Amino acid sequence: MSAYSPTHWLEEAELLRVEPVPPTDTRAGNVAAFLDTLAFAEGTPRFGHQDGFNVIVGGKTFNSYDDHPRQLVWLPAYEIHSSAAGRYQFLIRT
Repeated sequence: MSAYSPTHWLEEAELLRVEPVPPTDTRAGNVAAFLDTLAFAEGTPRFGHQDGFNVIVGGKTFNSYDDHPRQLVWLPAYEIHSSAAGRYQFLIRT
């Protein structure tokens, strides 16, 4: 009598009924990662002490969050004035 030799690994595997774990909602983590990417691209986290939230374009900082700082800053490299402020560099008109 010869020993049984399976021809496929599946023949020897024990199949268990296992319910899959429901998917985890990662949308919040994805949004946070996206916003961090935007802030990094704007360069604001390296200025100030509030993770870039208090930064005006050009690297200056502001103190009040009551309203947009509404300061026009001349950017000679681009030959424009900009009012961008905050971690995501929103403009006055945004």
